Amino acid sequence: MLSLFKAEFGFTIVAEHLPGRLNIAADALSRDKLSHFFQICPKAPQTPVVIPQELFQALIATQLDWTSVSWKRMFHSILVKGLAKSTQNTYKAGQARYIKFCAMFSWSPFPISESCASSFVAFLAGEGLKHGTIKVYLSGVRYSQIAAGYKDPFATPWHCLEYVLKGIKRDQAEKGIKSKPRLPMTPTILRKLKQVWNVSSEDHDTKMIWAACCLGFFGFLRCGEMTVPSYDPSCHLSYRDLAVDHQDKPNTIKIRIKASKTDPFRKGVDIFLGRTGTDLCPVTALLNYLCARGSSQGPLFVFADGKLLSRSQFVDRLRKGLQEAGIDPTTYCSHSRSSNDGS
Repeated sequence: MLSLFKAEFGFTIVAEHLPGRLNIAADALSRDKLSHFFQICPKAPQTPVVIPQELFQALIATQLDWTSVSWKRMFHSILVKGLAKSTQNTYKAGQARYIKFCAMFSWSPFPISESCASSFVAFLAGEGLKHGTIKVYLSGVRYSQIAAGYKDPFATPWHCLEYVLKGIKRDQAEKGIKSKPRLPMTPTILRKLKQVWNVSSEDHDTKMIWAACCLGFFGFLRCGEMTVPSYDPSCHLSYRDLAVDHQDKPNTIKIRIKASKTDPFRKGVDIFLGRTGTDLCPVTALLNYLCARGSSQGPLFVFADGKLLSRSQFVDRLRKGLQEAGIDPTTYCSHSRSSNDGS
């Protein structure tokens, strides 16, 4: 119960054992000897800390119904925060496939058995899913079982399942089933895109896409760190996250990345982009776009009509540009960044 209260109301509890003869401060408080307490603890606050009303009501409740809808809702909201949004969406896809699979044979989905798990992964392989995707879907099923209150199904080795997974991997390798390569962006490809898009034009959207490409390339950013599904100023890249070293002629731009896949607790990080002195310059690209965009607050990358630059729109424009440049767009995706990016 205390764990739920701590997560819901944002406080911590620290326990430390003190022998009775040394526990004089707590003894003074319990006996309402406040003057003696403040002599022992002169730095203690003179006014009590106000307990939030919701927490107070929860603490004094005579009965707690753990089967109530409100408790289940609070528990679930805390539980799902253990996963990133992207992971939640991927797991949901795997969970949906598993539930549908069990329904086909009138099997109870939980608790999952080794024979059921082995049959499920074999079924997915027969449906044409790759080995890597099958393992991710299996992780989603595992998460569902734990969330439902059952023990971790993979706490002990399931040897039959392991052999089935190995067999799927070997079978797909023998058949030449491989994931499409994710080729990196290179300066040569960027120059071709720049030519195709006619970046020197006065078109607002062209300047925006080019600036986003340069920022992603030189800043080693993920697509999700630049694009916006639905704007949240607490985590998405915005106009106010940019700062320049000089107002008249900036040579360096600082970009504040408030949240990312590798920063789930949103500590944030600053990246710095400098002038390159070449035709591929992130500072020039960003400044040209900002002149067209204006200084209004909100997400950094927006179309001329005010719509936000989403991941799908960015990838779509990138692939169309690659196709116009005579480059196979299927080998590039939102993960295609600088060839020097080691992540």
